[in-house]
Amino acid sequence: MSGRECPRLGDATKPIGDLADFDSLAAVEATVLLEVELNCTIARGTPFISESGKRALTLSEAAKRLGKLIAAASAE
Repeated sequence: MSGRECPRLGDATKPIGDLADFDSLAAVEATVLLEVELNCTIARGTPFISESGKRALTLSEAAKRLGKLIAAASAE
């Protein structure tokens, strides 16, 4: 979608830090794209950063966080 080549990804890949040009702004953009694709609103945060906001998450951790964010948004 972005026109960039996608590198090999694994559960331990950290989008923020491991992927070229995937910074905090790209994380917000990716979160918006996820909202569109999943037809939901993620109320708080982004799935790519820990709840404390201090640590970039792996793809495995991000998937779990995304599930929590969607569940929280559904409960509101």
